[in-house]
Amino acid sequence: MSKREYRRRQFLGYVGGLAGAAALAACGATPAAGPAEPGAQERVEAASEVTLEWWEYPMWEGVTGQETVGLSQDDPKRAEFTAADWPNWAAAEFAKDNPGFSAKVETLTWDEGRNKLTVAATTGAGRPHLFLEDGPVIIKFAKVGAMLPVELSAEDQEDFFPGSLQAGSSDGKLWYRPWLAGSRFLLVNRAIFQERGVEDLIPTEGDRLWDFEQFLEAALATTFTRDSGEQVFGYTSHFAHSAAHFWVDSFLWGYGGRIFDETGEKCVINSPECEQGLQLMADMQNKHNVMPPGSAGLQSTNVDTMFYQGQLAMMLGSHGSSRAIRMAKEDGTIPNPDAIDIYPIMFPSKLPDIQPSVYTVFMGFGQFDTGTDVEKATAARFVDFITNTENAKAPLAANLLPCRKSSSDVFEGDEFMLYALQAMNFGHEDTLSPYYDACNRILNPMWQAILSAERTPKEALAEAEERCNDLIAEIQSA
Repeated sequence: MSKREYRRRQFLGYVGGLAGAAALAACGATPAAGPAEPGAQERVEAASEVTLEWWEYPMWEGVTGQETVGLSQDDPKRAEFTAADWPNWAAAEFAKDNPGFSAKVETLTWDEGRNKLTVAATTGAGRPHLFLEDGPVIIKFAKVGAMLPVELSAEDQEDFFPGSLQAGSSDGKLWYRPWLAGSRFLLVNRAIFQERGVEDLIPTEGDRLWDFEQFLEAALATTFTRDSGEQVFGYTSHFAHSAAHFWVDSFLWGYGGRIFDETGEKCVINSPECEQGLQLMADMQNKHNVMPPGSAGLQSTNVDTMFYQGQLAMMLGSHGSSRAIRMAKEDGTIPNPDAIDIYPIMFPSKLPDIQPSVYTVFMGFGQFDTGTDVEKATAARFVDFITNTENAKAPLAANLLPCRKSSSDVFEGDEFMLYALQAMNFGHEDTLSPYYDACNRILNPMWQAILSAERTPKEALAEAEERCNDLIAEIQSA
């Protein structure tokens, strides 16, 4: 993923900061959130001036994101556009119907933004009125009394994709208004399947589901050596990437395994189901040989290069894959465009008993419990505005997905992006655990050890579960 895409970063620092919230709460630092007092909504119009503090991550430059298209990184014209352009534009648009309104936009960095928000949430000092974050992160802020709940109209309740609402809901309340999303799935190169005469192995109906036997059959059928001596492999992924869990976890979930229990606060990964998923991956590398040797050490660039060169039949895909490959064809990174014909499908699972699951992420705007009642009411109205049907399309500038059904008409006729939306329905609740990313810092090296035959799945899972629960306990008791 590019640095402009949302990512769950600096998570250990984040949960460490939240762990200290218990001590702060004991000192009465953060009162429980409450709505603005009755009548505040009506007084908004009477207010002469309202200025809101808005913290935003850098998603794209310019208002539409098109202003910098075609400009090189060293083109001086790029300096005319910043990541604050769209937020400033949105504030100006809102002010047209709300005289006296303004917003002070601060652009966070991906490396330190979450830490800064965590300090604001847990200490109460310097809180902005509104900010953009992952749903599960905002829930953690809500649990220390830092957030204001969100009220949705019946129309909005129906319009937002269910997964986006689930990601920001806790204790019977919604704590953000969803704005953008991302989904994961498998990406196949149909040109290779056609080359091998096995295009019929690709699932094409409905949600494009298949079981593990069908998946392995396809991987075996597309692992071969061309007459030129070039080796082609059926599948691999970026196992050395820090976010390898994006594509490993689906193999665990596909067998019915879980990383966490239903509370999300205990690791339960040492199970027969998870062992099955990891054993399949180990066998794909060391028994079936459908993955290139040394896959445990592959980074994103390695896998992308193999795929672009027509040497890989299947790999991880996302909502951003279509655009990335289109650009690679245009700039010559893909030397033979006709040799790459991408098609999105779902990860395999143990059908019909177990449906597949994938990693999904949802970000939205939350409101800290800060400011006057008039400011709170104004902020609520402004957040409604920047997440309405039209403004929910804005993240398309960064090739991200909207969280509203009514905003998805922009994908009409785009089979790839319509499937990316469809894949959002297969998110797994493990990703909502507040310890998901923290534990994956432990789990990712385990997956590499399994592929390298340094550990058996059973050995790796036993150690992983123990270490993850020790980490969770350490965070909780901090």
